[in-house]
Amino acid sequence: MQIAFFGNTRGKAGITSNMAAVSTFLALEMQMRLILFENHFNLNNIENGFTENSYEDFVMETPFFYHRQGIDQVMKRLDSGIGLQEVIKDAALEPIAGRLFYIPQSNTGNKEVFEYELNRILDILLVELGKFAQMVMVDTAAADNLTTKTILEKADLVVMNLCQDPFVLVDCFKRFGVIKHKCVYLLGNYDRCSRYSVKYVMRQFDVSRDRIAVIPYNTEFRDAMALGKLVAFLSRNAGCLKQDNNYYFIRELKRACSVIKRAAEISQEVHIDTSVP
Repeated sequence: MQIAFFGNTRGKAGITSNMAAVSTFLALEMQMRLILFENHFNLNNIENGFTENSYEDFVMETPFFYHRQGIDQVMKRLDSGIGLQEVIKDAALEPIAGRLFYIPQSNTGNKEVFEYELNRILDILLVELGKFAQMVMVDTAAADNLTTKTILEKADLVVMNLCQDPFVLVDCFKRFGVIKHKCVYLLGNYDRCSRYSVKYVMRQFDVSRDRIAVIPYNTEFRDAMALGKLVAFLSRNAGCLKQDNNYYFIRELKRACSVIKRAAEISQEVHIDTSVP
């Protein structure tokens, strides 16, 4: 199944960190096999959460600078149609052995060239990734990206990432109401003391409880993402008790994963039913 993580604004809702947290928890706790990639360039990318960083010795190179790994390698080999599953496995990071894979961003440095090449092979890429894993998750760029429209159209489910800004909320439901039927909503960096709560969104925009969840703001989670220690953080806290500082975060993350997984399964079942003559 294909799941697009999307939002009408970047930087407020935590789209990348939300996707990293949800995918990691699905792999850890629900034993799912997932593969992740981005359709855009972003300094704040998924790799940051999985690759330990030492900012004292920081250099402007990724671990893939000296290797032909990542989305570039996959795009170059897709045209051949030979050994594509092995190509995908070789090109991917494997934060959780056998269950969680991430194809790193392009190293081309040219946004237009990357978008053109990705758009050219996107259909076959999504098919091959769907064979490789149970879930394909895409950190999807803003709507003006060349491949975003295709990804949103083909997705079994769109996880629409929201923030607690009333103007941004109105804009999101106004501009993307046409895909509401295939959306679940995720309030990122969530502050339960805000007046623009999950109940506000449900009431104001007619969203049912089983189609919305939150990822609370959590300092330890943010630090783990920045330091490349996300898997360790979630592994350590997955079974934390109610009195633990991270209990609320983990409880809501678990619920978000359940909401997304169930909605994706229902969407896929509906797609199969409607495609059968």
